Amino acid sequence: MAENVCFLDCMKYAKDCLGIEFELKDKQIETLRSVYEGNDTLAVLPTGFGKSIIFQLLPFMFQRKFGRRQPMITIIVTPLNSIMQDQVQSLTKRGIPACFLNIEGTGVKTFVDGKRYQKSFQDEDSDTDIEEVVISSAPLQDVKKGNFCLIYAHPETLVDKKDFGKVLRSTVFQERVCAIVVDEVHMISEWGKEFRNSFDKLGNLTCLFPDVPHLALTATATKSDIARLSEVLQYRDTQFVIANPDRPNIYLEIRSRLPNIRKFEKFDNILAEIVSELSDKLDRYPVTIAYCNNLEAIGYAYVYTEQKLGPRAYIPQEGVPENRIFGSFTSVPQPP
Repeated sequence: MAENVCFLDCMKYAKDCLGIEFELKDKQIETLRSVYEGNDTLAVLPTGFGKSIIFQLLPFMFQRKFGRRQPMITIIVTPLNSIMQDQVQSLTKRGIPACFLNIEGTGVKTFVDGKRYQKSFQDEDSDTDIEEVVISSAPLQDVKKGNFCLIYAHPETLVDKKDFGKVLRSTVFQERVCAIVVDEVHMISEWGKEFRNSFDKLGNLTCLFPDVPHLALTATATKSDIARLSEVLQYRDTQFVIANPDRPNIYLEIRSRLPNIRKFEKFDNILAEIVSELSDKLDRYPVTIAYCNNLEAIGYAYVYTEQKLGPRAYIPQEGVPENRIFGSFTSVPQPP
């Protein structure tokens, strides 16, 4: 019972530090508890579940657990700059010291107070909007000193760059790193062998930090994937947290169009119901993706919808592309 109270107290402290007032989901708490207890953990949680909140709480949860004066350090391995930038921006807006590294491990980016940063570039009477935070470079020395409690990095930075390897082996990092997190861990299966083989070497981090818990997160993993990922990461006595992927707010339906003869007439029958409801509800119509299997069908669906909706296709102002309530997208290059 005492241990349970201690965990709940540490979790509450971490939530307060991040300004989180809502209740965490059961699987978020289960994942946090597993990591808190020192377990290597692999969590499969649906998209939009709130996976990032879990690892953002860790520096403060372990600060409380071990009675440290300052937050501990969590290193997050993630494959995309856009993910790093978005999360660091969100954290710094809340006053959390976070940063992301370039792939060489030599450059550091964070966000700073926009008003303070831009003050010297504007007149006092200027009415130009100033962003709340703006991206800025930070000295690598700040990372080495442990001034950031959440550090985002590419796998190449952490397993291939010898200079940054020295940082990871430094006394500061060996004493203050409380967890290593691999976000979007399914990328090991997708990219590990052929495209970005550093993903396949992330088990080195488990060996480099043998005394801290390791956490891997994904929304996409089969049973065979899970077993392989745990092996590649060299996790020990892995604890698995798996949430039901069912999303009751998402509905899938497949409709087939009869081929060849009067094909567009048959296509109209499929589109008419969708467009009629869209015309009635407009911006109250639920977000919908209609997948067509060829460019001809996509083009026809777009023109059909445009003709049926007319000026009602724009909210609030007709003729402004950004205000259109429908659009077409394709990954196939259009012919010249």
